[in-house]
Amino acid sequence: MSTEPAGLRNPLTERQCQVLQLASEGLSHREIAFKLGVSYQTVKNHMVAIFDKLSLERRGVLRAIIVAWQRGEVSL
Repeated sequence: MSTEPAGLRNPLTERQCQVLQLASEGLSHREIAFKLGVSYQTVKNHMVAIFDKLSLERRGVLRAIIVAWQRGEVSL
């Protein structure tokens, strides 16, 4: 059994960090999609994966940003 905290065993991908970083800058899902050159649905899929990796039952973007910041995966 690993002694690492769960967050370190399941880090966010580089793209997930990019999506969350842009969300922390106040961009909407549609604006993030445009900026990254992906579809709106792709951004939504990334957000679902982010919430899962951060073990967030409530799907709030602000909460995800705070948790990822605490883990050192995004900067504010």
